[in-house]
Amino acid sequence: MSPCFVLAAICGPAPAPPAPAPPAPAQASVELRITSVDEGDAKLLEQSLRRELSDRLLQDGYRVVPSGEAASVGVWVHVGREGARVQTRGAQPRVETIAAGDPEVVVLEVLQLTTALVDEARPPELVPAAVAPRPAVALELDGEALDPQLRERLQVGLLERGFALTRQPTAHDRRLCMVATGEALTVHVTAGDRACESDASATPVAAGETLELRRALLLDGAAAALAAWTPTPTTIRERAPVDDEPASALATDPPL
Repeated sequence: MSPCFVLAAICGPAPAPPAPAPPAPAQASVELRITSVDEGDAKLLEQSLRRELSDRLLQDGYRVVPSGEAASVGVWVHVGREGARVQTRGAQPRVETIAAGDPEVVVLEVLQLTTALVDEARPPELVPAAVAPRPAVALELDGEALDPQLRERLQVGLLERGFALTRQPTAHDRRLCMVATGEALTVHVTAGDRACESDASATPVAAGETLELRRALLLDGAAAALAAWTPTPTTIRERAPVDDEPASALATDPPL
């Protein structure tokens, strides 16, 4: 008997390689567009909706991308003199309107209607992208900030600067870590699948003389930190898929 047969008889066949881990489920994405008809009350309502609607969609587990980017669901909210129109594009496109009224009530109605329409327009089966999408940003705040709207305003500012957002980051994404102590703030970035821990590279953000200036300086610092961060070999992981359902531009219906 040849040595190779003897070895096979003693040791048995070589073990099969382990099966690859199943891919993470695809994350539905929403392209969010909010417009208004003028600079008056409609513009103020638009600004409120920008903050609250993006935050609500993130809470609901969606990945929110800037206007004009491909997504599994497209949302266009237009605030006019007669009320608000909510238009979605996806598996089941819809257009609904809400009559003008008390701004707080209109915002609440738009939030409820939009989240329901997004759930309805979401494709029943998400197809993982063949190529990993552009990384999204998960914003994490720690400490006590003096600005109660800090998170919502930062989210809006990052979307306006072209960053996608998520509350369920993968290794492919980035986690933006902010530590607030009164007016003092520091910023650093890490991989999306890592926790925000103490980091010697954290950058302090200058405190502005006014609330608006502090917000602007913080947004500048956050955007600069995100742009400068590059993953190290130890932060690179297998990328989890994100849905690749394209969302074409929404129909340009006339404003209300």
